[in-house]
Amino acid sequence: MYNTLIIDTALPQLSLALICENGDERAIVLEEEFKHAKRITLEIEKLLKSCNLCLSDLNYIAINEGPGSFTGLRVGSSTAKGLCFGLKIPLLTIKGIEAMAMAIYQENQNDYSDIFILIDARRENYFYTQVSKGEVIIPISFDANQNIQQHIAGCERPMIIKSDEKSKNKLSAKFMIAEVKNKIAAKDFTDISLFEPNYYLNNYQKK
Repeated sequence: MYNTLIIDTALPQLSLALICENGDERAIVLEEEFKHAKRITLEIEKLLKSCNLCLSDLNYIAINEGPGSFTGLRVGSSTAKGLCFGLKIPLLTIKGIEAMAMAIYQENQNDYSDIFILIDARRENYFYTQVSKGEVIIPISFDANQNIQQHIAGCERPMIIKSDEKSKNKLSAKFMIAEVKNKIAAKDFTDISLFEPNYYLNNYQKK
């Protein structure tokens, strides 16, 4: 078994999740937006303490690799890499909105055939992904909102979740737990020294 910390700083609100070796799973989402740098270390400590763990008990760190907030991704990347280097543990990188869309589909498949997650990229543009009937059929892509909405209109029972709108399915690190477990099982780790987040600059995705 393993203790794994999941970090998501791609979205306006910092979120964390923890998979504990005893099978317990916990998650937190900050109410405040864009407080990643100020709160991340404190919130990690609080989450670990809630499971009677400390940093040295961690076996893996997982992170939402983006796209998303430029500053947020830098904070999350620096934190995750620093922890991995210091603790000498592996890093897992997750295509956040794809993993979230798949998890949300699994919870809502009786009511929806397609899940769309849209991340605000400004100027009426979005990064988005589509899961249809349990498959990622549009990997993370970039397009104008008008074009995305036209595509959504052709789907029979879509659920649309936008990062800049309130939703009962608030996007957070907890929706990455299943994909993190899959990557651990496959030993699909990332080279810490080479990892860079997927940023967006001037409305273009950049690796």
